[in-house]
Amino acid sequence: MPKLSISIDYFNIKIVDAISTPTAGDVISACFTGATAASATSDACRSIRRNPLTGGLDGDTATTAGLPFVNSNLGRITTDGIDLSVNYSRDLGFADYSFSFEGTWTNSNKFQASPSSVNRECVSFISANCGSLQPEFNWTQRTSLTFEDR
Repeated sequence: MPKLSISIDYFNIKIVDAISTPTAGDVISACFTGATAASATSDACRSIRRNPLTGGLDGDTATTAGLPFVNSNLGRITTDGIDLSVNYSRDLGFADYSFSFEGTWTNSNKFQASPSSVNRECVSFISANCGSLQPEFNWTQRTSLTFEDR
């Protein structure tokens, strides 16, 4: 069909050793799992700095550092899906018609801050642990009629 283009692309992207920061869930979970689980003397639990007066995670930053969010290059990000692009145009005699569609279906988008962190599936989830929203389907479509002096 003249003036029609269709493109279908599969993507499968893996990033290892990504610079990342553990999520709040990762930091708290580390205190309650492992060989020294729920022990106030474990390294993971001692790294959580509480307010010395109230025991909470709020207060003066000089005494209450809160949860440690240390950057590392131990992260892993993987994603895969399909991109679809359709473009078509035609002279209708009285106007020019054009249609374009760009769409993405994301099968999976996983984030793991460190080897000991949960490998989180982030497609269609809104969560502080996933960063930005990743919809399963995302698209834009445009149709136009262009009239010229004839």
